[in-house]
Amino acid sequence: MAIRYNEKTLANTGKCIEKAVASVGKARDDVQIAYVSIVHHGVNHNDKRYLTKYAKELVAGTVGLNQKGLVDALVSQGAEVDEKAGIVGWSTDKLNLDRAKAKEWWKFKPQNPYEGYSLEDALKAVYSRANKELAKKAKWAASDDPKLVANAEQIVIDRDRMADLASFLGCK
Repeated sequence: MAIRYNEKTLANTGKCIEKAVASVGKARDDVQIAYVSIVHHGVNHNDKRYLTKYAKELVAGTVGLNQKGLVDALVSQGAEVDEKAGIVGWSTDKLNLDRAKAKEWWKFKPQNPYEGYSLEDALKAVYSRANKELAKKAKWAASDDPKLVANAEQIVIDRDRMADLASFLGCK
């Protein structure tokens, strides 16, 4: 569905914000009710197949919301997650309706908590990644596979700069 804009609506910024905030709150509450409903279904029916189906549907339908918090909430109730495939099963022994009602899904993993910044840690991460890429390059360059050799040639890391960075960071 395409978003339609008109000058009359856009001119009333305060009302637009008020409506947006109210609808986000309602959406968050609706997701909480759906999350608790999934747990309720599990407690009453102990049906792993439908628990998995419902959880997948809910997570897929909440694009733009804090999906990590929702998935963590579902995991706390027994959802089994594969990083690539998403929710793949359910362990029903963790289901607890009172616990599901007591903690809202968005509180499981607050979205975008600021964790500070360390230039030294960032540079160490770059140095570590570059070393891994250099090891990969050496392995691929020695390969008989022309594709791997070509991939190795695409890894461009200046060894003098690596040495300078290692010295700066106090690395070996």
